[in-house]
Amino acid sequence: MLKQAAIYFVLSIMVVLFTRYVHLAVVYIAFLFTYCNVFMTLLIDTPWLQKTLLLIILPLVMTSVPAIVVQWITKKKMPYHLELTWTVWLILVTSRALIH
Repeated sequence: MLKQAAIYFVLSIMVVLFTRYVHLAVVYIAFLFTYCNVFMTLLIDTPWLQKTLLLIILPLVMTSVPAIVVQWITKKKMPYHLELTWTVWLILVTSRALIH
């Protein structure tokens, strides 16, 4: 429990120190979602289906590219790939809820 509190404390300090970069990353992820959503309008007519498919596919693609590179270089699977995918999904959902 103390270890988790220390990790939480250190990560909170890092977010405060690097707020500009965290904000930029969230904006880029939201922009990528919007860009892909516009592209999906050419393929699928239903807006809710477009957004649902993007929320499923986009985090997987965004985290699988670095995972493939890591696996290619180290010959081992990338650690915490699933957790990173859920984190990107949460960022997407939160940014969509706050921006729109």
